[in-house]
Amino acid sequence: MACGIRMRRLYDDDGFSQVEIVVEDERAWISLDAYVNQTMLTTVAATIEGFTDIVPGARFDITIGHTAEEFAGGGVNIACRVSRHGDVVLTVLARSGYGEAGARQFGDVGLEHGAAELRTMLVTEPGQLDRFARELRGFCTGFQESCELTAQGGWFN
Repeated sequence: MACGIRMRRLYDDDGFSQVEIVVEDERAWISLDAYVNQTMLTTVAATIEGFTDIVPGARFDITIGHTAEEFAGGGVNIACRVSRHGDVVLTVLARSGYGEAGARQFGDVGLEHGAAELRTMLVTEPGQLDRFARELRGFCTGFQESCELTAQGGWFN
């Protein structure tokens, strides 16, 4: 995958899904498992569908899973806005699950717990966001097992 965000269903259980989320930019990528409410994802898809018709400067936020360290799995926070040129700018914070981390992962610095995280800025076109909204709606209904938003970026640290 080039730059962007990809989601893949791992399993469903009583209105919740465990979803693998991969965020990738030109420099790095992160993969995490998040527990999400399917009704919430349907609402997100509906919000995204109408978002690109809004004037430049419009904003909204998406939270999938949890990025706080006390929650299992991790999550993604995405702040979306329309630039004055009509592009959709996504400021992304993706954080994996918080848990035990061995010396091999972090070196000899005495860390016992840790979370991997990626902060990036991605830019996409309104048409790509609309396509992602349709795929996300299909993902929520069970018609699709994955969805993907392609973008450019990786300039923000």
